[in-house]
Amino acid sequence: MDAIHRVELKDMMKYGIRAVSAIAVSLIITAGQTQPLAMPLGHFQDWDGYQAPQDQGSYCYILSTPKTSDPMDAHISITRFKRRGLDQQVNISFGTPIDDSKPVKAVIDGHKRFELQGHGQSGGWFADIEQEKKFVDALKKGEWLVVEAHDGDAGILRHRYSLFGVTAAHSDMAKRCS
Repeated sequence: MDAIHRVELKDMMKYGIRAVSAIAVSLIITAGQTQPLAMPLGHFQDWDGYQAPQDQGSYCYILSTPKTSDPMDAHISITRFKRRGLDQQVNISFGTPIDDSKPVKAVIDGHKRFELQGHGQSGGWFADIEQEKKFVDALKKGEWLVVEAHDGDAGILRHRYSLFGVTAAHSDMAKRCS
């Protein structure tokens, strides 16, 4: 059964946007039963790590929010769920609808360029696992990530992320969730 994510307004006020993004990713309701929330693994400069239980074992993810952004729930996450064969699945969420018929563009440090497939009217995913691996490797060597997507009104949504801490967060996730 597909996972359903839910966030309550009181949680948003209490914990802030990073925690709310983590809660949104990790509060899973399957077959009418609520699973416990994700446990924080640590804070790594501009990135946070989490581990969440699920029926088939736990999964981990690291998460960061943009340094420049209007939509409050925009974020980038990298998920590791070894039992399902996910080593490092990247998701970029813009927090608002995008034109998913056009690619999401990602540029690291102004010169390393990647394209993601628009997905679900709000984010981007890699269709090619090898490109995803190259992207994660480039993230770990970079300082800044700028992502762009087209919105439904012919405008461009642009978010800038700090990559400080992504290497430590990714290494910690790999150790804890192998």
